Amino acid sequence: MLKNRVVEAAREGRPSFGVYVFSDSPKMIEVLGFAGLDYVRIDMESTFSNPETVHRMIQTAHAVGITPFVRVPESIDGRIDDNLIHRVLNMGALGIVL
Repeated sequence: MLKNRVVEAAREGRPSFGVYVFSDSPKMIEVLGFAGLDYVRIDMESTFSNPETVHRMIQTAHAVGITPFVRVPESIDGRIDDNLIHRVLNMGALGIVL
């Protein structure tokens, strides 16, 4: 089972800390994990990250012990793509931001 530092913090009654990442660099995720943050929000809406890059970023987050959330984009008609949500969760995201 994947470690979710946000859930752990809530169970311990403490706040959790994290940031949005607008970069498509897994190295940025690595730095944030080593800085001691609890979570990172990978933004697919404002950046045009492709699914392969997002997958690498999620894998990096797990490798350094930081909980990955992913903000998924709306389609042109304002809808959220259920298939994209499913795909991102299968990549290992532990939460979706809509």
